[in-house]
Amino acid sequence: MGTFKAVKKLTCDDEVEAYILEHRAAKSFLPNLKVLNGVPISIIDPVLREKERNIRLVMNKMWAYAGTYRIVTEDQMDEENVWYINDEVGSAIRHSDSPNFAIHPFIYAPSNKLDDPHTITYSIAWPIADIAEGETIFRDYLKGFDETKFRSSRFTVWFNTPEEYFKEQLEIYKSIKPEVDAM
Repeated sequence: MGTFKAVKKLTCDDEVEAYILEHRAAKSFLPNLKVLNGVPISIIDPVLREKERNIRLVMNKMWAYAGTYRIVTEDQMDEENVWYINDEVGSAIRHSDSPNFAIHPFIYAPSNKLDDPHTITYSIAWPIADIAEGETIFRDYLKGFDETKFRSSRFTVWFNTPEEYFKEQLEIYKSIKPEVDAM
């Protein structure tokens, strides 16, 4: 447990975790334990455990910042999804239902081949409304989605959507009668 104290000030959770990691095998308890506090028990070093916790935290939140675009080439009939994350500036632009900025991914491929080393991907941003000096820049995270496409529920990725919203939407969905009687 001494190595934990050298890294950071211990909390009760840290002490319990350290005790479990150090004594589990010798005292033969929790034999099927594979993960402790989201980190595999095979990682015993407290510095590596903290690093792993941080990596998992980033990975769990990263998808909220990820965007996609679709690529169609002459070689394939179907479109291919490409995932991307904006740089620190693009990722910092917040959402508004009344945005004053637009941002879109762009691919510059001089040879028209995606695997060309000279291909560059970046985002292009431009104002779509007048912006006064010092005013906050906003974009619409779900451009092109309205409530017929469940816009509010899609915002759960970024915002805490109240449970009542989902209950209301379920009731609306249940009340819709199909145009054709399937029976």
